[in-house]
Parts: sequence; structure tokens; C-alpha cells
Amino acid sequence: MVKIVNQHCDLGLALLFAWTWLTRLVVAAHLVDIPTSSRLAAEREELQLSRQDVGRLSYQSIHRMLRDENEPASIRGELRYQQKRHKRELELNAPANKLNLTHRDLRTFNSTGGQWKGDCQVITAMDLSSNQLESISLDKFNQLRQLDLGNNSLEVIPLSLADNNKSLPFVTLDLSCNKFCQMSTSFFAQRLPLLKHLNLAHNELVNISRESFYNLLELQTLVLSHNKISDIDYETFLALPNLQYLDLSHNRLSGSAIRALQGIPDLVSLSIAYNPDVGVAMQEFVASWSLKELDASGTGLCQVPAALAQSVRTLRLADNWLKVS
Repeated sequence: MVKIVNQHCDLGLALLFAWTWLTRLVVAAHLVDIPTSSRLAAEREELQLSRQDVGRLSYQSIHRMLRDENEPASIRGELRYQQKRHKRELELNAPANKLNLTHRDLRTFNSTGGQWKGDCQVITAMDLSSNQLESISLDKFNQLRQLDLGNNSLEVIPLSLADNNKSLPFVTLDLSCNKFCQMSTSFFAQRLPLLKHLNLAHNELVNISRESFYNLLELQTLVLSHNKISDIDYETFLALPNLQYLDLSHNRLSGSAIRALQGIPDLVSLSIAYNPDVGVAMQEFVASWSLKELDASGTGLCQVPAALAQSVRTLRLADNWLKVS
């Protein structure tokens, strides 16, 4: 009898324990959604702020918010695409003063040949780089200030530019990466009175004559790197009163050519890097007082010229034979 009673007691305790545990689970689940007094206050405050903000919003703003909330993402993406496309169309239809004709495999370009049918008079910058140009005529482009003919197959300076008696308003001219072997002594004479930046790098120039850059009185930057220049006439650069940056790196300059680099009145930066035969001549090099940067890396220098220490602030002498005492 005692055993049966004990069994009933154990069963009752088990049922009581199960009921208590189940009640706790249900209450815990409901507690998540039961709003506390602090939560209700926060919601009322948020609702009040939202009503105040809505009162200040325009109808268009509310309409846009509702539209973005209900429209699928694909439609919103399509709308953004159309807006960007419309913006690009507006930019393309706007008056343009820059003409980009790069990578067109052009072998010739003639302003009278119908290759471009726009108004030549409004174009101030033209990029014809990275084509295969062998000849070019720009007779109708009278307002050009920037011209890029780099990375083409030009062997001579475009004759149409030289034969035109009118002065050209070029400020920047890039003739790099072509096949020029020599500079015409008549090309720059009285033709480019406003030219400030000239790039002739990566050509096949051998000599620079005194008349090569004659009358380029406004020239500030001259890049002649990566050619085959061995000789430069004395006083070639003295006729350039505003020349500030001169790059003759990676050429074949002889020691005598160094004389042409002395006394340039306003020269600030000079690079003769990787001209291995100028090291000895550099010992007697007298820099102008304006020179602040000199790159003489790879020139065969054995010691630093004493005269350079007087004015040059930045001196690059990598890949030389300098001795450290």
C-alpha cells in the first residue's frame, strides 16, 4: 500500500514539475511581446516625432518614400540607370571644346576630309594619341591650345602646321613616341609664340641644333628623354628665357654637350640621368643659381661636383661610382 502511494506521489510531482516548466515557457514567450511602460513611452515619442517630420515633408518627398518602399529593387535599379543615362546624354549634347580620337587606328587625319563634322572653331583640346598617324592636317582647328599626337608613326613634323603662316595658339604639344629623327629649323620659328609645354620623348632624335627651339620664348617645360641625342649646340637653351624644366635623361650625351646646359637663366629642374659618358665633364659643370633639382643618376660620376652643393637642393646620384670616405 505504501509503495502504491509513493508511486502516485512521484507521478503527481512529475506532473506538477512539467506544468510549472510549461507555464514558464509560455510566459517567457508572451513577455517578448508584452509592452512595458518604458517601451510604450518610447513608441509614443517616436510617433510624435514622426508626425512632426511628416508635417514638414512635401508631397513629392512622401510620394517618393512610399514609392521606394513599395517598388521592387529591380524597378528602382532601372530608374537609376535611366537617370544616369539621361545625365550622360545631356553631357554629350552640351557644347564640347575637347575632341578625343584616341585608339581609332587612324593613319591620316585631315580637318577638311570629313573625319569630324563638328565646329572646328570651338575645339581647344584634341587628343589623337595612340593611333597610326603618318600625316595630319589641322588647318581648320585655329583655336587649339592642347594637342596630343603621342604614340603615332609621324616621321616629320606635320607640314600643315609649319606651312601655315598664322601663329598657332598651342600651349601644350605632345609629340612623344613617334619616329622623329631630326627637328626642322623652321618649324618653331614664329609659329608657336604661346607654347609652354613640349614633349618630344621616345623619338629618334640625334642632334639638337641652335635653331631647333628658336623663338619659343614662353616655353617652360621641355622633355627630350629617351632619344639618341649625343650633341647639343652651345647656347641652344639660352634663347629660352622661361625654361624651367628640362629632361634629357636616357640619351647618349657626350661630355661636350654639358656646356649647353650651363647658364640657363630660370632653369629649376634638370635631368641628365643615364647618360653614362658625362660623368667626367660634370666635375666642371657650373649650374645656374636658379637650379634646385638635378638628377645625375647613372652618369658615371665618381665624386659630387663641389659647385652643385652651392645651389642644388635635391640631388639624385643613384647608380654611380661614388666613393664613401
